[in-house]
Amino acid sequence: MAEWFEGVKQDFIQTFITGDRWQSMLEGLGTTLLITLCALVIGVVLGIIIAAVRSTHDQMAAEGKKNPILTFFNKICEIYLAVIRGTPVMVQLLIMYFVTHTSSSVKDAICFIQRIFYFLFSKYPVMKCC
Repeated sequence: MAEWFEGVKQDFIQTFITGDRWQSMLEGLGTTLLITLCALVIGVVLGIIIAAVRSTHDQMAAEGKKNPILTFFNKICEIYLAVIRGTPVMVQLLIMYFVTHTSSSVKDAICFIQRIFYFLFSKYPVMKCC
């Protein structure tokens, strides 16, 4: 058992210390935090806009006033809240792929998802995966 732990220790030292791969891990952490921050900002801005449209529409409806432009944007917000917010991200990616590319190949869908992950999480250019 001690030999096994010694092997794990040597592999760890070779991988992270000697090979300087800890720098790649740190760079990946930085990329993850950047993506998280961007998603947070986009989500907060989108949430404020949707909340403003919905509450303004409801207040105007309570007062008996109608605004067709606000009603249009309220319907868009209702669709967003009902459909997009309640579905998992993977399902949204698959729906976007099949709607925009109109392909029925599962292999193409997997390739599309891989390209999205390569684009978001890799410092290297998008690889041809299929």
